[in-house]
Amino acid sequence: MTDVVVAQTVFLSYLPTPSHTKTNNPHRLGNNPREFCYLAQSDAFELNHVDDAEEFRRTLDAMKIIGLTEDDIDAVLRTVAAVLHLGNVTFAKEDEDTAKLNGAKAEAELVTVADLLGVGADIVGGADLLGVGLLGGC
Repeated sequence: MTDVVVAQTVFLSYLPTPSHTKTNNPHRLGNNPREFCYLAQSDAFELNHVDDAEEFRRTLDAMKIIGLTEDDIDAVLRTVAAVLHLGNVTFAKEDEDTAKLNGAKAEAELVTVADLLGVGADIVGGADLLGVGLLGGC
């Protein structure tokens, strides 16, 4: 499986229900993979004869077989989700040597990334790598 297919499989496993909340969709992936810059680079959103739910169940089973605990699995899923959200963080050039978050959507994505990683948004936003635009955005 390619990285994009793995990310899409994780994404599709968390499609929201009518009662979509942070509790029943802890990775806040919404319901449209095209909303994520990293996934939108692919045209393979649906694979014929592939049951996404079954593939995801098999992925979770494989993680358990190799000894990952429920907490470990959650950490993996949160990390994948954080990377997907991080891809939507965009920057605007502030001056010759610096950049800033490009608007409210970028700020909201950064808060989601921080929450998924269990750190404060100030820690993620204050990272030198983000300040120079080495991370985030496609």
